[in-house]
Amino acid sequence: MKVYPDTFEALMNFFKKLPGIGEKSAERMAFSTLNLTLEEIEDASDILVRSKKNLRPCSVCGLLTDQDTCSVCSSAIREKNLICVVEDDKSAFAFEKAGNYKGTYHILKGLISPMDNIGAEDIQLSSLVKRVESLDNPEIILYAALKIPKDTTNYLAEAVKNVVVNTSKYLNIVNENEDNITYKVGNYLNKDLTTISNELKKHGIDTIVLGNGSKIVGQYPSKGVTLYGKGKIIILTDNYDKKMINLKGMSYKEAINTLKLMGVSYEFDGSGYVCEQSIDVGTVVSDGDVVKIRLRDNYSDS
Repeated sequence: MKVYPDTFEALMNFFKKLPGIGEKSAERMAFSTLNLTLEEIEDASDILVRSKKNLRPCSVCGLLTDQDTCSVCSSAIREKNLICVVEDDKSAFAFEKAGNYKGTYHILKGLISPMDNIGAEDIQLSSLVKRVESLDNPEIILYAALKIPKDTTNYLAEAVKNVVVNTSKYLNIVNENEDNITYKVGNYLNKDLTTISNELKKHGIDTIVLGNGSKIVGQYPSKGVTLYGKGKIIILTDNYDKKMINLKGMSYKEAINTLKLMGVSYEFDGSGYVCEQSIDVGTVVSDGDVVKIRLRDNYSDS
């Protein structure tokens, strides 16, 4: 026997499309809707249409917004180098309601779940890597998880190992077998190369010297950046011969800042770490030359 009028049943069916809404809840919501004025219902209809048309992921972090860039990413007072990585918009909004967090977010739009065939390529990890590549001294808060299968197989071991190796190298994170060294970069401009090189060597910091001068005229990273583990500093001297150096194994961020320091034009293809460069090591780079760099996600010393 038919219970509800067709229109009322259609209204209930609409509400049942929402998560967690069953028959009784849909009936209650439908009756409540009928108690609204026509003007209120028309306003609600307009809001639904505008929400569907205008709400979108932020072009930077992926947080839900009705602008190209969300209010967090566009704020001048937020700490852009601090990124909290969360599973979804609800998690980010929960942080915002607390009112204590001063950094930015990155929305993964899901979690890695091997048992559900959801891998790193199915969530917003590649965009996170590109964001981190553009920052000096980034800090990451990981407020998300990996769904671990119930069985005890270790088929994830190699994948996890690759993630740790690549992330550790990019962020200069030391492992348990290395000295836990931290070093804050100073201002080396106009200082003697030999003196600074000896100081950095004492702290276990690798240096790449551009040119054969005696005075330092440029550096990367800049003053104040903290290096973790066996960090690396690129130094430009006052007698730079414009010879190409070996960029292989550098992250995108390291390579682009090194080339800027060298005053060399460049083109990048891909993301991650340098695996190929078009100008050979030791070649003098002429004005107008462009070094073409190919990147790949996984770093390898080979």
